[in-house]
Amino acid sequence: LALEGVRLLRQKGLKVDLYTGCADTIKKKLNYADRKHFPFVFLVMDPANILVKDMLKKEQYEYAALTDAIEMLSKLVD
Repeated sequence: LALEGVRLLRQKGLKVDLYTGCADTIKKKLNYADRKHFPFVFLVMDPANILVKDMLKKEQYEYAALTDAIEMLSKLVD
């Protein structure tokens, strides 16, 4: 599902980095994104729980569908 999200975001013209490391916690993944100065993080927790995190505002949005999360993230970036 994460790869599908990457594909859809790139189709919308967004630059996307896929974290492929072996971090055992979400906190480590978010620290990675923070070090890279990514403004947003897209996390697939499970197929029915997708998070979009605004790293600058420290806000988090939860979605049950991949398409809803993609749509919101593309609006946030614009």
